[in-house]
Amino acid sequence: MARLLARRTFSLVLLLTMAGASAALVDVLLAASPARYSARFANGERFEGDDLTDWHKPAGDPKLNGRRLLDPANPLRWLVNRSLPLPTHPQQFVETFSGDRIPGTVTSYSTGDTSFHEQLPPHFLVQQPTPGRAGPANVDAPYRVAAKWIRRIVWDRRREYQYRPQSVFLRDGGRLHFRVARYSDSAVTLLLDEGTRTVRYSEIAEMHFPERNAWELYLDELALLAAVDTTPPSGPAALSRLMQVETTHGLVATTSLARLRPRTNADPKLIDRWLHGIQPAWSLDTIWIRHGDIRVRRLFATNEVPLSRLFPVSSSHVSALGGSPWPAQVNTNARGGPLRCRDGDYGWGFGVHATSELRFALWPLVSAFRTGIGLDRLAGKGGCIRAPIIH
Repeated sequence: MARLLARRTFSLVLLLTMAGASAALVDVLLAASPARYSARFANGERFEGDDLTDWHKPAGDPKLNGRRLLDPANPLRWLVNRSLPLPTHPQQFVETFSGDRIPGTVTSYSTGDTSFHEQLPPHFLVQQPTPGRAGPANVDAPYRVAAKWIRRIVWDRRREYQYRPQSVFLRDGGRLHFRVARYSDSAVTLLLDEGTRTVRYSEIAEMHFPERNAWELYLDELALLAAVDTTPPSGPAALSRLMQVETTHGLVATTSLARLRPRTNADPKLIDRWLHGIQPAWSLDTIWIRHGDIRVRRLFATNEVPLSRLFPVSSSHVSALGGSPWPAQVNTNARGGPLRCRDGDYGWGFGVHATSELRFALWPLVSAFRTGIGLDRLAGKGGCIRAPIIH
């Protein structure tokens, strides 16, 4: 159940999947292995294939088994690489208000004004968890993440999670609620109700930043990402589509096709070694991602917002059988597996268990809401679901 306030210009895309109270795995007999890639297009058409081509060229026209993926008349909605495992949730990461996730450890902070030659926004340095793999040196470079986009920083993920604005959770179990925070290279000074306190980053388990309006940040994101695309057949007035990628290492990053920089440093036939250079709004640098690490690509127009990119204002979950409630899962099913119904894979959505309620605050710009609801394959032979939308 979702509580929505919808009025004027954006459309939202949402998929809810629910597993029954006593889910059972389905025995499936396949005559052949499933195709490596599962795609869905804007008109709802599904397509599968093993042969992905031309997504390593700067001006390439990527195809799946000869089918164009970026046809303006019916563009790709999502592409799932079934051969790759779901990422494990990282223990150290940065979470943004835009729904992105940057795995790694925050090691330092910069005000951005340390150089006379370059003025940068305040940012944190995030060291990736898997340095030293073969490839170009900049593939494993630390991320510079602009502070304005950060919702929380996690140095040691807690078992229980609930966003608490303006809170610092210490490794020793304590919690500090702050009014103002001032950052330095290795510590943060907090203005508390009873005075000030300086805490080193090494003492912090999680830091939750002050709440911000996600819709205002989305417009800022569009200003950075949605450059005018002058390449045919889009035409000079067309805004670029956005693309969110999710990798097997836990990175979730949103860029635009206008900012995508495909390349390869090896034989083009070795597609797992293709590279995609992207620059999300929160990143001060181009990030290079190996094609072989990308499990899902999610594409949407600038006037569409997948609801899975927004954080619920509130959520409640009650077990129908009196056990522990199952919280909603973003872009996975209720048990953390792939989003998959009988009609195929899904690139985004929420996995929830009955009974769940999610509430989202929407701007007056919102004019339409579009959704799909289905039983996840965890439900076995079926079940009964009801998912009303309450305004």
